[in-house]
Amino acid sequence: MTAYFNGLTATASVSVTGSYGNPPTVSTNSATSINQSAATLNGQINPNGFATSYWFEYGTASSLGQTTFTQSAGSGTSNISAVQNISGLNSNTTYYFRVTAQNQYGTSHGQILSFTTQNGGSAATFIISPSSATVNYGSGTNLRAYYDADGSGSGQQTEVTNSANWSSSNNSVASVSGGYVNGVSQGSATITATYSGLTATAYINVIGGTQGSAPIASTNGATNIAQNYATLNGLVNPNNAATSYWFEYGTTYSLGQTAGNQSIGSGSSAQNVSYAVYNLSYNTTYYFRVTAQNQYGTTQGQILSFMTNGSGGCTYNCGGNSAPIVTTNYVSNLNLNSATMNGTVNPNGSNTNYWFEYGQTSSLGQTTGFQYLGNYSGPQNVSAQMYNLLSNMNYYYRVVAQNSYGTAYGSIYNFTTNNNNSGNCNYNNYNYNYGGYSGNSAPCVQTLTPTNLGDNYATFNAQVSSNGNNNDSIVGWFEYGINSNSLTYTTNNSFIPSYTTNYNFSNGVTNLTSNTSYYVRAVAKNSYGTSYGQTYQFSTTGNGGGTNLPAVLTKPATYVGRNSALLNGSANPNSGVGSAWFEYGPSASLGLKTNIQAIGSGNSYVDAAFALTSLLQNTTYYFRIVAQTPAGTSYGSIARFTTSGTVVPPVDPPIEPPIVIGSSCLKLAPAVYPSGVNAGDEAVYTLTYKNDCGYDLSNASLQIVLPLEVSFVASNNSFASKNSNTLSYNFGLVQAGYQGIVEIRNKIGDNVEKGDSLVYGSTMNWTDKKGKFQTTSAYVTALVGGGAVAGLASLLSIFGGWGWLWLLLLLLIIFAIYWLFFKKEEKKTAVQKIEQSIA
Repeated sequence: MTAYFNGLTATASVSVTGSYGNPPTVSTNSATSINQSAATLNGQINPNGFATSYWFEYGTASSLGQTTFTQSAGSGTSNISAVQNISGLNSNTTYYFRVTAQNQYGTSHGQILSFTTQNGGSAATFIISPSSATVNYGSGTNLRAYYDADGSGSGQQTEVTNSANWSSSNNSVASVSGGYVNGVSQGSATITATYSGLTATAYINVIGGTQGSAPIASTNGATNIAQNYATLNGLVNPNNAATSYWFEYGTTYSLGQTAGNQSIGSGSSAQNVSYAVYNLSYNTTYYFRVTAQNQYGTTQGQILSFMTNGSGGCTYNCGGNSAPIVTTNYVSNLNLNSATMNGTVNPNGSNTNYWFEYGQTSSLGQTTGFQYLGNYSGPQNVSAQMYNLLSNMNYYYRVVAQNSYGTAYGSIYNFTTNNNNSGNCNYNNYNYNYGGYSGNSAPCVQTLTPTNLGDNYATFNAQVSSNGNNNDSIVGWFEYGINSNSLTYTTNNSFIPSYTTNYNFSNGVTNLTSNTSYYVRAVAKNSYGTSYGQTYQFSTTGNGGGTNLPAVLTKPATYVGRNSALLNGSANPNSGVGSAWFEYGPSASLGLKTNIQAIGSGNSYVDAAFALTSLLQNTTYYFRIVAQTPAGTSYGSIARFTTSGTVVPPVDPPIEPPIVIGSSCLKLAPAVYPSGVNAGDEAVYTLTYKNDCGYDLSNASLQIVLPLEVSFVASNNSFASKNSNTLSYNFGLVQAGYQGIVEIRNKIGDNVEKGDSLVYGSTMNWTDKKGKFQTTSAYVTALVGGGAVAGLASLLSIFGGWGWLWLLLLLLIIFAIYWLFFKKEEKKTAVQKIEQSIA
């Protein structure tokens, strides 16, 4: 490269290294199996060698507007078939569609094609679910066949899996019997089922096996970083051939040094590898990657970087000048279709975001939403839920965290979802990568096809098994909404027998919006955990649904302190079922997002608020409210506020009055004890709720958001889920006049300072007697700064949970001593004075 300035010339040489790939190649194919309410969409995808996911977009206009579920297309280099069944279509209507695929190098759209559904009548339909699946060599998965006699899509679908005739296009790749598909060797096959003169197909991709190929290599973040050494990490899959690996590293992208040429064997699963390198320079950025080689080729992982510590030798709490430290932990709540990923993140004193990456290969490819963790100086437990997983499938995952000093990647772990050979919830143990066990686990739950679909109602269906926990009660319910990634509405609870196998339960909802596409999944919980079924898509009938975008209004932030603020706004769904959230950040480009809140489907404004905590002092923040309905997404105007500077609190911190937003007949009374706290104290947040509405509340759910400056300890109520500092509870039916209390013990972080405000928020949603959505929120603040209140709390903490009783006893003893000794002396002195006066 050459530069010219002031008559002078300078040149520089630039070397570009690293791997480059192409976006997937896609082609839309004609729709098949078209009837009056359903069709099968088809396409062709070439992943071009990188982990690829695909979906279909469709609608009644060429602008499309609806999407199917996302599915994996693998990471091969040849064409595969993409297939997806859709239902709930209108008869005698033209639909437009295309296939879309995405990998790390970009997104590709197929050409838009069209088809027209059949005219009204009574044409029966027959489908296979799922319409495509990926299985490991030597393992299998279960397909189900459903028959709809009237073909309306809203009638009762009958499962005919055992009655249908099944066949495979290539038995040497995948064989099928009674709907159960067994992976025989690598490749693809089409599974066909026939019933009552109708035919349905499903696409099966078999991966793994004994055929050798080039290894898979993925570089992971460096660990144990010090002044002059670090541990380099990676993940290598030998792919059934004798493989060796090593690390390349250096102070530039050219690398230049190698270390640790070792054998990893010839297995077919990914293995964590690492090697410690020494004699590094302090306070220096190093680049590195893992490389693996076998007889089929050489694979290089991506190039990552790290910075050695300065002369001070910082390794743990780096005072806000270091990238976060992350550790991936084992999954929990493992089920047929869901699991909870876990890890720990140390922000090292800087504002940090975290997320999880996961996928069916060690290349991962999918991510959860970003979560803001704050600026702690110590490890914090983090977790995220995975939904819609395939049964008996191997998955890989890791935690990732990022602050202004860099991005840190945890080790990649793997697990296998449970098998489902029988086609129902009858299995006996979990299959973790680190061991298995029976019983003492969350129930098994599967979502079944919704039935009785109407303009504004539907019946949700599910199947639950206790999974060997004979004496543990089970509660089941459904979550639903218009966005498959955020199901913000819940139903009443169903109480399920403690010992049951394949127990069916249902729940009817009557507050839906007509002509709207919804997503629903079943949830089941016992004392060992919460399980989630697959997510189903369905559409209500009718011609309504709200065609206008939601209206939104950003309102000024209130209760702005040194580290916190309350964001405010209003949203009008305009008759379309909707949800709202806030976007915010230290610049007008925003970048951060709050929890999503339900706003119902009415035609009036609903107030929304969210308490931000762990903000930087003396800093300007920008924010806006966002609302989404089936008609689209609306963004409010951007407002701003500035946090205050250093504040020295009074000796006795004032008690901040609670803030209540929303309906007045459901009473929410939050409180924090003590109201003044110090770093390291344990506080108790209580929320008292009472139904003063004069009628039973249905579909009630509660979400409590703890301040980021505290960590959760325990709750007196069993919560449905916990994501970062957000706890969700599903109450279902709340009887008229009922009063309940939720109590959460939490520990104040060590990094809080005098003058900080710790804001606790609660939001309860429910359905009123007219079937309308209602919501109420309440916020309360605890102030950091010592003083008499906090000092007394610290004193009582010395005596444990019975602090008040011991303090009272101590006061009584002091009073008794005073009475026995000092009063006695006063009496003696008084007698002497009398005697002297007489004398």
